[in-house]
Amino acid sequence: MYTKLLLLALLISNAVLCNNYSAPATVSFPPLLQKKSLKIKTKDCPVWKPKCYGTIKFDDGSIYTGEISFGQPQGKGRMEWEDGSMYTGNFVKGLKEGHGEMIYPDGTKYEGDWKANKMSGQGAYIWSCGHEYLGEFKNDTMNGQGAILLVTGEYYNGGWKNGQTDGFGVFTRIDGSQYIGMNSAGLRNGPGMIVWQNGDTLKAQWVTGQIEGRGEFIYENGDKLLFNWKKGEVEKSMVYTYFDDEKQFYLDIAETGNNENIQGAVARNLQLAFYTIGLEYMNENKYEEAESFLELASEVQLNDPNEEIMIAFHLNHVSQLRNESGWALKNKN
Repeated sequence: MYTKLLLLALLISNAVLCNNYSAPATVSFPPLLQKKSLKIKTKDCPVWKPKCYGTIKFDDGSIYTGEISFGQPQGKGRMEWEDGSMYTGNFVKGLKEGHGEMIYPDGTKYEGDWKANKMSGQGAYIWSCGHEYLGEFKNDTMNGQGAILLVTGEYYNGGWKNGQTDGFGVFTRIDGSQYIGMNSAGLRNGPGMIVWQNGDTLKAQWVTGQIEGRGEFIYENGDKLLFNWKKGEVEKSMVYTYFDDEKQFYLDIAETGNNENIQGAVARNLQLAFYTIGLEYMNENKYEEAESFLELASEVQLNDPNEEIMIAFHLNHVSQLRNESGWALKNKN
């Protein structure tokens, strides 16, 4: 497991993401080359012939080879553009219609259903960098139900609307945990939960990608941790409840190092809470706060190399993001 996590961290840090696309959100597709005003330069088949096989050359340099009816592509054929793009599949009245495959110059590929020159229906879209989407399309973008696998190993399966996650879905993160809940406009929005592989669970309400209101960790040993998130900030006071005798203690995040209750299972549970809160701040692009909570998580000594690797990786990542955002702000001013 130690080696697997180390290799995964190296893969993620070295991966070249499409348009920095590291989580389900709006996806940028290559241009679909839908030119409706192409003029025919030469053709093999006369316009009066209802069925023919031949070649049509257009004034932009593109070439069509295949079945032709009344002077335009109709049936099976192949369209090639000067930039290296190529479509192979079915045509109706000169437009991509039915099943077909489109390959773009950078190696990006779509194979599936088309309607009136647009991706529409069931299809598979593979980015040149390795992201893969399989599901429903409408009007050239992801609409309906579908699943996307990112090169990082992260995976989303659920609803989509206009290229963004929408409705109920399940997003599996690289640490094995899953967000199960509602989404809107590419962001977590509504009731949801994060479930870890050992059964630890965080239940909360998300508003435009941020936890809002009360959140509750329910740990696999039965203990609970209540916290409150208000206007993008987690409140520093939390309540920890033991499962066996239902005793409680109040936790001030600023004084965790001096709290005698933080040991054993409690320490392990709090480490998960700090780690999760750090990732939530990272999702909000609040890198300073994210770094602070990830450092808190790293300070809990559990002698677990797997946990240490994941926390160290995210600490390094958020530090890079913080530096990049600072550089961008400095140069903007």
